[in-house]
Formats: sequence, structure tokens, C-alpha cells
Amino acid sequence: MEITIRTNAKLISKKIKNLMRKSPRATRAALGKTAEFAKAGIVKRTLEDSKDAFMRPLAPYSETYAKFKGRTKVDLKVTGTMWSSLTTKADARTAKLFFLGEPQEYAAYQHFGIFGMRRGGKISKPRPFFALSDKQQKAITNIFSNEFRKRFHL
Repeated sequence: MEITIRTNAKLISKKIKNLMRKSPRATRAALGKTAEFAKAGIVKRTLEDSKDAFMRPLAPYSETYAKFKGRTKVDLKVTGTMWSSLTTKADARTAKLFFLGEPQEYAAYQHFGIFGMRRGGKISKPRPFFALSDKQQKAITNIFSNEFRKRFHL
């Protein structure tokens, strides 16, 4: 995930870039806070609301799997390993959200539905959870703007 600041005014854009270059620590802090907010939004939307990135209900579990799991609510949580490995990283120019280690394969499988095979050879229904909805994108843009202004006293 990368956050880019775009404006129509070239002068303002140039001044913001100069601020970012002169104070990479403050920029990294603002991006880090923004990435953590985005992470929390993805986790809440998926685990609590059972919605994908397009704010649609996640594809249901199969009857057999729902019975095994003991519930029909889709939360993409078996052991919690995938969600505990969701990490953020920010530097002076970008912020990233990613899964560490093996859970990234499971996350990709759930998101795209093409990387793995279920028992019986059936390909999973995709559940595109690892993205930001339009509403979340607007919210994180506001978070970054507010944090940037606060850190640079604008």
C-alpha cells in the first residue's frame, strides 16, 4: 500500500515534498499511524462485519466447513495466525501492509481464491478482503492529512 499526495497546485505540492524531504522522521510517523489505521479498518471490516473490500458480505463457508468450524459467520479466522501476522511498515515515502511468513499464502488464497486447492479439488470462492473500501480510503487520507498537519504545525 502506498499513499501519494496529489494536488493541482504545483507550488503547494513542491512545498509539501520539501517538508517531507527535510523531516523524514515526521513523515514516517504520519505514514505509520495511517497504515495502522488502515490495518485496523481491514481487520474490523473482515472479522467483525464479515464484509469484503467492496462492502459486500464475504462468500459463505461451505456447509461442511461451517459445521466443522461450529459457526457460519465468515471471519477468515481459524487459528488467528493470519491476523496476528498482519504487519505495517513505514518509511519516509511509503507505508505498507503485509502478512509475514506462511500466512501470506493463506491470505492470498482467501483474497484471490486461486492459489490453493480445497479437499475434493474445488477452488475456493474468492473473498477479496485485503484492500480498502472507498470509504476507508477517504478516511485514511483524512488521517494522514491531519497527522501531517499536526506534525508540521500547518
